[in-house]
Amino acid sequence: REACLKPLSQAKVLPAREAFASESQAGRDHKLGITQSCRVLTFGRRWGEGLETTVDARGLPCPQPVIQTKKALEGLGEAGEVVTIVDNEVARDNVVKLARSLDCTVEVEERGSDYYIHIRKGGLPATQLCVAPGQVILIGTDALGQGSRELGEILMRNFLYTLSEGEVIPRRLLFINSGVKLCCEGSPALASLMALEQRGVEILVCGTCLDYYQLKEKLCVGSITNMYTIVEHLMSAEKVVTL
Repeated sequence: REACLKPLSQAKVLPAREAFASESQAGRDHKLGITQSCRVLTFGRRWGEGLETTVDARGLPCPQPVIQTKKALEGLGEAGEVVTIVDNEVARDNVVKLARSLDCTVEVEERGSDYYIHIRKGGLPATQLCVAPGQVILIGTDALGQGSRELGEILMRNFLYTLSEGEVIPRRLLFINSGVKLCCEGSPALASLMALEQRGVEILVCGTCLDYYQLKEKLCVGSITNMYTIVEHLMSAEKVVTL
């Protein structure tokens, strides 16, 4: 492994505070790429009492570098090191912020166009599941935000993925209008929605909307509901988030 990596003497080492420098043109020009997996390697060489784990997050869209790094940190023992590799400044900054929020020490190396983020920890509490009581999310579209349709679809997919990986989950997800497409065959968000359902989130999908889009036979996750039930849940919820 050592022969495959550039010696540290040839790598530029950045203090953690410099990792928050303004985004360069290369970072701004970084395209939104979607990859299906993250390469995670755990080596037998020990740092202190823990193992060293490498997370190759190059090419992964936000927020996957952060989520994969957090998972790697949780998988370490009492102490250890995670080296996360990213290829843009936004991902670098987000991973550094995560490490700092977990009271880990951080060192950033710049190797060509890549950033090697060394994160050392002494312990990380286990993730605890927390269901927000009475919280409902109403999703009325299959794209998040205004502007680019393509970007909106990516943002919605990332939102649901992040929600499925989070420690706090809502009580219910309500899907209406074009939002019902997210629950049907061919949706890129199906895996995230199924994961949320398995964790206890109730997913309700508007039957009238499914009929309108002729998707009732293609529903893959959640239960068909009606506007009366949707209104009841919205009016009785302690908090409603609308997308």
